[in-house]
Amino acid sequence: MQQMRKNSMLARPHVAVITNVGAAHLQGFHDVVNVAEQKALIFCAMAPGDTAVINADMDHRSTFVEAARARDLKIILYGKSADADVRMVHYENDKVEARIGDRSWSFQLSTKGEHFAINALATLGVLTALNLDPSHAMHALQSFTPSSGRGDELQLPFKDGQLTVRNDAYNANPLSMAAGLAAMEQIEVAANAKVVVLGDMLELGPHASVLHQELHLHLKNLKADRLLLCGPLMKALWDVAQADGLPGVRTAAWVGTVDEAKALLNQWLQTGDYLMVKGSHGTQLHTVVAWLKQRHSPSARLLETM
Repeated sequence: MQQMRKNSMLARPHVAVITNVGAAHLQGFHDVVNVAEQKALIFCAMAPGDTAVINADMDHRSTFVEAARARDLKIILYGKSADADVRMVHYENDKVEARIGDRSWSFQLSTKGEHFAINALATLGVLTALNLDPSHAMHALQSFTPSSGRGDELQLPFKDGQLTVRNDAYNANPLSMAAGLAAMEQIEVAANAKVVVLGDMLELGPHASVLHQELHLHLKNLKADRLLLCGPLMKALWDVAQADGLPGVRTAAWVGTVDEAKALLNQWLQTGDYLMVKGSHGTQLHTVVAWLKQRHSPSARLLETM
């Protein structure tokens, strides 16, 4: 019996949310179609009249819609698509304008990234499914901050000033990498202060090398001063980047290990930099963030002066 079927039978949800499906966990599920089919099993223990809240913009949306209809579930679509029940009509500078039926809603997020705005729409979809007034969620959405490693920002004392770190080192797959890089475009700091560290995306099975190479499509639009690729799988992306170029990046490098990444960052980082760190948890890139926090804490600086 598939694990998602077990989960559904244990939880027996009245509302299930589908946020996205992409090239992740391919080591166990072989291809994205199979990932979508397995995720759709969340509906299998739901009763007729329960609700499926589904991302209207994602690939393989039809897989989830058909599975929900087969269980006679109510369907609420959310996203940017014209047929979305909870529709984002405008997004700019972290401000979201949404429409649910004939009512409009506007709220300001404190977190950069359109993917966070889309997830906020999912929240409104759940409230709609439960017949609750979305106005009750406005304060929570506006004050939301990501959990550690999921895109949270840290302000660290650094030398004679400050270093900002976007910690996105808990998880990585092609979709989340694209979202993270798109979010970096919205960061309002000078291009010469942007530093990006990308680590391996794990559990991609036999497609791993190609999926890493395809990230170059997103890196071609990246405007950053320094780019560091870390890990054996990122070597495939590095080879493509060297061949095709990175027009928006001044300095780029590839290293094989996290320790090498720390050594290079020790040379690269400057006061006022905005650093994004993103990779799968198993790459241990999260230890780079911990290292920066420890190395540049007030107590560490005090010890250096003694």
